[in-house]
Amino acid sequence: MAGPERIEWRRAFPSRALVALVWYVVLAGVVLGLAWMLFGDEPALLDDGRPNSLTVVTPLTAALAFVCCVPLVLTLVRRPLVAAVIPLIARDADG
Repeated sequence: MAGPERIEWRRAFPSRALVALVWYVVLAGVVLGLAWMLFGDEPALLDDGRPNSLTVVTPLTAALAFVCCVPLVLTLVRRPLVAAVIPLIARDADG
C-alpha cells in the first residue's frame, strides 16, 4: 500500500498563545503603571548635584517588559508545524 511518507496536523488558531499574551500585557501594564507612579516624579539630580539612580527604574522596567514580551509574540507569529514521519519498516510491512 502506497501512502504518504509524512503526516502533518493542521495548525489551530493560537488561542492559548493569544490569551497568554493578553494576560502578560495586562500584568506588564500594571507593573509599568506602579513603577511610573512610584518613580516617575524623581528628579534627574539629587540636592547635592549627583545623578539620581532612581530615574532609570521606569525606562528599565519598560525595556524589560518589552524584551520579555518577545517570546510570546513569536509564538503568535511563527506557529510550530507538527508532523510525523512514517518509518520505512512499517510501510514495508503493509505492502
